[in-house]
Amino acid sequence: MSKVLQVRVDDKLKAAADEVFSSIGLDTSSAVRMFLTATVERRGLPFEPKGHVAAIELFDGHGSYICGYGHLHDFSKVNPGDLGGVSGPYESMEALKAALDD
Repeated sequence: MSKVLQVRVDDKLKAAADEVFSSIGLDTSSAVRMFLTATVERRGLPFEPKGHVAAIELFDGHGSYICGYGHLHDFSKVNPGDLGGVSGPYESMEALKAALDD
């Protein structure tokens, strides 16, 4: 027996999610079923919930930064709102740690 699950989400969020799912060959219902299945199999969320993350500029001469998830990106394309008030460049690891602690 199947049950109907209704979830209220913002129209913009729904449209954006639909677009992402469509680009990978899924509809939203299938993606939600996959999420629920993965949650049951893991007996928890299938991802680690995180708060706002900061980006850290690197002194690599290429304008790169590492996001809070550890991925390397082109700093010229960073969204300033994603910086969380913490951005480089930093002269030392101690300076970075002090900025993160503030």
